[in-house]
Amino acid sequence: AGSARAAAFKVEDMAPETRRVRDQFAAKLKARETELESLKRAQEESRRLLRDYNQGEKRIRLLEGEVGKMASQCEALRRKAKDDGQRFEEMRQEQAAKARDVRAKLDQRVRELEGENERQRRELDGARSALRTQQGARSAQGVRDDSEQGRRDWLEREMASFVKKRDAVEQLEAELRHREAIVSDKEEAARRHASLELKRGRKEEETRQSILGLDERITILTQHLSDTQGGAGAPPPGEDLAALHRQRDACVAQRRDLQDRARRGSFLTKEEEQSVAELEDRLDALDMEIEYKGQSITELQSSLRGRDDDDMIDALLQDDACVSSMTKVEAQALLRQCVQRVIVLTQVNKKEEGERKRLGVEAQEKRQQVEEMQEALRALRIESDRRETQSQVEHDHRVQMLLARINE
Repeated sequence: AGSARAAAFKVEDMAPETRRVRDQFAAKLKARETELESLKRAQEESRRLLRDYNQGEKRIRLLEGEVGKMASQCEALRRKAKDDGQRFEEMRQEQAAKARDVRAKLDQRVRELEGENERQRRELDGARSALRTQQGARSAQGVRDDSEQGRRDWLEREMASFVKKRDAVEQLEAELRHREAIVSDKEEAARRHASLELKRGRKEEETRQSILGLDERITILTQHLSDTQGGAGAPPPGEDLAALHRQRDACVAQRRDLQDRARRGSFLTKEEEQSVAELEDRLDALDMEIEYKGQSITELQSSLRGRDDDDMIDALLQDDACVSSMTKVEAQALLRQCVQRVIVLTQVNKKEEGERKRLGVEAQEKRQQVEEMQEALRALRIESDRRETQSQVEHDHRVQMLLARINE
């Protein structure tokens, strides 16, 4: 009994010590658990920060690539505008040079015709004086049969020469009218071709702007998908990951289609592209036809000028024997032919003057067309610069927002 009481007393003395040790152990265990939980949270936070950092680096590289692409596209647009300006300037200079050449040729031809008319008037006055002077002497002079036949042959030759020259003048007038019609057709074809080329330029600019807009949209959707999949955010109401993927895929497909169209240069419809090809072939054919007609007209003018040295009045002044033996009727017939010739040459002079005025009007119209095209090109450049500046500002703003979000 005494041993039992001693053992009970020892157990009662050890109970507070045991509770104290147990409480200390529980406190340490709880502290360790709290520390472990803190370490887990710190590790999870480190992982999240590393993931956000990697995503931010990826987005930065993507944005840098987009910026480089936009810069290259802007540079290509500047080169295109510069090439268009140089092409329009070369075309304007070429048109001005052609107009100066045509004006110089027409002025030279007018001076030649004026000199020719003056020479013919002097020769006609001399022929009349010679006829009046020799008319009295011819009445007392005997005429032999062979001399009479010679005069008739001479008159027939001169009449044939006059008819031939008149036919050549009529042919020259017909060629001039035909060339004028061809030039009108060429101007109409050139206007239609220039209109289609201007439309092509506008469509090309619209395609470039659409590609830039799709690039920005794809970048935004890619960032949104990355944030959503990384747990950084949730999709907006009414949207899910599948919808975002569909939108991005649709934008990528549309951008690919526009890029393929830009590489092919197919900015017009099939009918318009066919019209452009037909107009280019038509312009080439009209240029060749105008060149051929110009050569034909030059040959006719040269032949007319060449026959001026052998015409009826020159033969009249050089053959005094034929003139002195002419009858009154023959002299009157010759005088009528001379007057007809002066009338024909006057008509030719008037037609040449009309041709010169028409070419001057055409040159003025072409200069106006060149100025209108230059004005359209300047407007296109201004609009392109404005859109480029606006796109750059918007892109910089989005980059700043993304960087701010990454830093947060």
